[in-house]
Amino acid sequence: MKNKNDYDNGWTKPVVNPATGKTCSGGAARNLRTAQVGGAQAIFNMGGITIMQHIEPVVSSLQKQLQDSIELNKQFSQLLSEQKKLELSTRNS
Repeated sequence: MKNKNDYDNGWTKPVVNPATGKTCSGGAARNLRTAQVGGAQAIFNMGGITIMQHIEPVVSSLQKQLQDSIELNKQFSQLLSEQKKLELSTRNS
């Protein structure tokens, strides 16, 4: 067996070719399944989608932290502005 992972994942197991009605297995089954999902690029894209699904919670968490940080920066800026106004009014008095 050249590619145990393909076998374990079902890519080379017997499948009926819809064009001929005949059963094929091994490399022919892998080629048929690859064609059925849109070719090698489709398989590559499925990998990318899977990766995005796995990192989405991390991205969401980082986005929330960024939003929280922006809000805290706004509050800090407002407090700093109020502090400067207070200092100026104290100097002018």
